[in-house]
Amino acid sequence: MTPAGTAVADALGSAELELDTGDGAVLPAGAATVAELAGRRVEVRDGAGALLLSGTVPSLDGAAAGNLSGTVKVEDPASGLRASARMKVRGKSGRQEFRLDVKGASDGAAVELWIADASGTMVPAATLPSPQGGKSRLRLDSRKGDGMPLSAPGLADLSGRAFELRVDGVTVTSGNLPSL
Repeated sequence: MTPAGTAVADALGSAELELDTGDGAVLPAGAATVAELAGRRVEVRDGAGALLLSGTVPSLDGAAAGNLSGTVKVEDPASGLRASARMKVRGKSGRQEFRLDVKGASDGAAVELWIADASGTMVPAATLPSPQGGKSRLRLDSRKGDGMPLSAPGLADLSGRAFELRVDGVTVTSGNLPSL
């Protein structure tokens, strides 16, 4: 067990601990995404260390009734390259959609998507179609039988991972995939 933080109860006995990575918080146990915490045991203890509650972090797959989506935009001012990565999971159907739109690439340039694997090593994930008019698009849709990048079983497995866009073998811009 790894401590995740401390919360102080109010006069009614209520306490809340919120870890928001968007505000700079770090997830427990070195996890990069909430998906990595799925299935792990969680405990709530009082100030003396006595166990109050215990359970398991639910899987994002358990959110099947709802939709999950996120979009991240990155750009390289030096080259003018801009990109938008969008990931969407449709709850009821389980449909997974991954979309990457790139603008500002030279016609005929080789545009590649690299994503960090589970160990954090950047690995090639996809080669985009040759840009036409500076635009290139990668669309993967499980409803059409497409696999997800890195052969991930679902987009939740890629949630928040680092990625790079390389043009003709040179890293032009980078960021993190949307967190679902």
